[in-house]
Amino acid sequence: MSLLENIHSNSGLGDDAWRRFVRRWAIVSLLLILVASWFSYGFYQFDEYYQVTELVSYKLGKTPESELAWEYHQRIRPWLQPGVYYVAARAMMAVGIDNPFTLSFAFRLMSGVCSWGAIVSLMLSAYALFRDDGQRRIAVVLLALLWMIPYQAVRTSSESMSGNFLALGVAALVLGSSGELTKRRFPISALALAGLSFGLAFEFRYQIAFAVAGTVLWVWLATERKNQSLPLPWGEGPGEGTPRKKRLPGIVRTTWQSKLKGALELPPFLNVAVVLTAVAAPIALGALVDRWGYGEWTLAPWNYFHVNIVEHKADEFGTDPFYGYLYLFNGGLLAPITLLWTLAAGMTWWRFPRHVVTLTTLPFVLVHSLVAHKEVRFLFPMALIAAPMFVLAFVPAAEESLKPRWLGWFWRRRWSWGAKLIYGANLIALVVGCVTARRPGVELQKYIYDHYGADCHAYLLGKKDPYQNVGVNMYFYRPPGFTYTKLDDYNDLREATARAPEKFLLITDRISLSPEQTAILPDAQLAYRSYPAWFEHFNYLKWLDRSRTFSMYAIERRTVGVSPLSSAQKTTIR
Repeated sequence: MSLLENIHSNSGLGDDAWRRFVRRWAIVSLLLILVASWFSYGFYQFDEYYQVTELVSYKLGKTPESELAWEYHQRIRPWLQPGVYYVAARAMMAVGIDNPFTLSFAFRLMSGVCSWGAIVSLMLSAYALFRDDGQRRIAVVLLALLWMIPYQAVRTSSESMSGNFLALGVAALVLGSSGELTKRRFPISALALAGLSFGLAFEFRYQIAFAVAGTVLWVWLATERKNQSLPLPWGEGPGEGTPRKKRLPGIVRTTWQSKLKGALELPPFLNVAVVLTAVAAPIALGALVDRWGYGEWTLAPWNYFHVNIVEHKADEFGTDPFYGYLYLFNGGLLAPITLLWTLAAGMTWWRFPRHVVTLTTLPFVLVHSLVAHKEVRFLFPMALIAAPMFVLAFVPAAEESLKPRWLGWFWRRRWSWGAKLIYGANLIALVVGCVTARRPGVELQKYIYDHYGADCHAYLLGKKDPYQNVGVNMYFYRPPGFTYTKLDDYNDLREATARAPEKFLLITDRISLSPEQTAILPDAQLAYRSYPAWFEHFNYLKWLDRSRTFSMYAIERRTVGVSPLSSAQKTTIR
């Protein structure tokens, strides 16, 4: 069968009820991603901004090269993802769209659409992964509504984009081949398409190579073996005379029409060779883009390995034991969900050791567990592939007539009150992830850009800086001509106000002005606040002191009888 015929058969598109079901939940998934794209303009982790968005800012001429993070100077980060966003930014700026928050929305939207394509491909793959229609439908709903998926989908992070293309590659193999999952026939076109996806996944995040290796192992193990010797595609067919070239065993000869459709079947070692050959093309493209990004030829994957593993640079950011991900992943407010996911992963790996989901996820998790420096986000590329584990863990294996009793006990309680509480917690987390920015500093930057624009002057008094994280400055969201000065104490504030322009902003890391600040700037008008003032009455254990809390005041000194701010600005309290 050809690639398209396999896709039509494996995806269940010929089943009207299934097609309508997938379409309905695909639309739900898309709507959630669009909402998250609009509202979630912060970032989950610093690398999402500094290793992607700030590199775009550098190429746009906003960020000085000397101000880029240390990874740039070590030449260890890939430029393919920033390069794609840079092209999009240049195209938008050419038609007059230069608001950095609009540009970043476009970046998130691009990531979200890519993620949505991966999600839909896995939804369709559920038809081939599960025999039971009910189990297929649960997998589809999970891919649409699992709390972290829409939020992660719109992240401009390497983890998100790499996971998307890994999922697309796995879906290409599952949907594009034919036969049982343990005995597949892979057309060359499906293998090549998967290889291209895996190569792009590697260029977005190098660590995905371990998941790709596991998936390629599945291709090797799952390829259906042929017992008969058949001619090479360029030789004569059986009974058609003497072949023009030496034939190799295990290769199916088809007509040229079938070859053009991608239906040629190869033995395991050649299947693997096709995938790895296709992987090389995006890697070569990535090397060219890295040459553009860094301005010189370099081998970024090797630099990354040498700096972080050989020189142990990553260990400087903290280390954990081999089992560290067990408590890192399960130590949050959503522990009931993450613990269930951890259990499902362990059961899937144990009960289905040759399954494509197992062979893709297990090597990735094992290698990351061996590395001393651990962060939960390092596992994010596995989120889409691992979502079906909630179902796989409770599906009977091929040799089982019934589920093990204790697994059946879990499965039967999926509609219990305890389960419903978990579903409710998931929906709350889903809403929070879709409609919150999560970064007070970025929220303040957006307010400054939207309300004060070009050539505004701002002073910072406090230890927390909205334009800096982990000692590295942020430039992408600054308005044109923005002047930003950090002050050490009240004497600096007094001296600064003496030479400040007529209108300026004062940013502090307190909710309210201190008496000293009020004495220096009696005409300061509150313009922005991270939290309402009454939060100060609930500052138990000084949690406000540990959070990134900001207040901003607008000062317009030479105006007599006119309010420095409009009434709308005065009442804007966040």
